[in-house]
Amino acid sequence: MDWYVLEFSGDDVVMAWQDARLAEQCAALPEAASLEIVQAPAAGDGLVCWYVSEPTARVLDAHGVGWRRFCVRRCEAPPAGATPVLGAARS
Repeated sequence: MDWYVLEFSGDDVVMAWQDARLAEQCAALPEAASLEIVQAPAAGDGLVCWYVSEPTARVLDAHGVGWRRFCVRRCEAPPAGATPVLGAARS
């Protein structure tokens, strides 16, 4: 399964709280408990990256959540040590 990589700059996080706003939108969805979104430090110019699974991307699109403007690439899996964005870790 592929994952979408969303990258947030320092300004996105510190000045505009874009990551927090997006997390609030995701947490408000009826499917919030099943969403697969994890985060890890960014390797490039960004501050933090989110990794969104393909099934979660479909849910976000179906609800009109504006996540795609932060998408920078796709990958096969999130990095080791990535942590859940929404609440407690899932098994």
